[in-house]
Amino acid sequence: VPDQYNFGYQIVAGARKKYGPDIWKSAMNYTAKYPFIITPFNKGIKKVCGMSKEKLYRDIFNELDSSWEKQKKELSYNPFKEITAGKQRIYTNYKFPHYLNDSAFIAEKSGMDDIARFVEIKRNGEERTVHTPGFYTYESLSITRTIDPNTDDGKNSPNTYTTDNLSLSKDFMVWSERKFDKRWSLRDYSVICTYNLKTGKTHQITRKSRYFAPYLFPDAQKIAAVEVTEDNTCSMVILDSKTGNVIRKFPAGENSQFLTPSVSDNGKRIVSVMFNSKGKSIVFINPADGSLKTIVQPTFDEITNPFLYKNYLLYNGVNSGIDNIYALDTLTGKVFQLTSALYGAGDIDVSPDGKKMVYCNYTPGGYQIAESDFNPSKWIPIEK
Repeated sequence: VPDQYNFGYQIVAGARKKYGPDIWKSAMNYTAKYPFIITPFNKGIKKVCGMSKEKLYRDIFNELDSSWEKQKKELSYNPFKEITAGKQRIYTNYKFPHYLNDSAFIAEKSGMDDIARFVEIKRNGEERTVHTPGFYTYESLSITRTIDPNTDDGKNSPNTYTTDNLSLSKDFMVWSERKFDKRWSLRDYSVICTYNLKTGKTHQITRKSRYFAPYLFPDAQKIAAVEVTEDNTCSMVILDSKTGNVIRKFPAGENSQFLTPSVSDNGKRIVSVMFNSKGKSIVFINPADGSLKTIVQPTFDEITNPFLYKNYLLYNGVNSGIDNIYALDTLTGKVFQLTSALYGAGDIDVSPDGKKMVYCNYTPGGYQIAESDFNPSKWIPIEK
């Protein structure tokens, strides 16, 4: 997997598990004491485990391979239809799929050989580019550090950052982009853009703003988005989708942050992940008065991209140790597992007739689009 974080997590955690936390402390201390030798970090590791970093890598991943193969044989996997898998020669991600109609999908496509684009995909896998967005923006990048737009970090280069989400309603798409101050090159903004699928016109509706993860209301007249100010104050805002004017604004509270909101199909609820010192929870927000109701209690297990469909709250979770899609029945309080993927699944959308669901299925070739039945009677209760 071409991802430094996933690799780094496994190698650090695996070494700590086998040799204790002192292995990395030793490596860092040795590097600080003997920076003039050729491989001080490697020698610091060897003092604890008796192996070079290459041998340590093979030792950890051989053990992981054995445990993963065992887990693989014990799991049963849900059936699905591959929409895009196997059609790309180069590592390619398809993210945030949405039903455009009964026969086509809209998704974000990015890969090692091309920049990110929004594409329309037919059920037979045929695709066409709908729109190529500008520089992306996402929360951790804009909050924690400033990027020079003249470097590779500041551009949508192949296989780099992807947008924080993509929303589709009526004939409109919405997402956020980074814009740079014309005078001060190290100052950037996060603006909201819309695209009309019928006319093919793009409209930047905000300027010099700091809005993230925009999501359209069902009538496409309003947008829910996360605002993070320069002093790191976070709020949920409701914007006019034509003018970008703020209609309502609800603060998250001290040291709390909203993440990846979505809107119910009747427009009466905003659902969002809330992150603070207690972990991540999922909350309902009343768009009329901003009142909050916690639906999923705080946890340090990863939960992302909540989505309301009728009485079901759907979200990405890691309860099984593998990324999968889960559903909370808001009427009964029961939780179910919808997908059982080999490597991981997430980012669900439900078909207009409610009979199918489309989602991202991870493969060695990148995230691909998969479709399966949306059938609550076949979901696995969380206790099983």
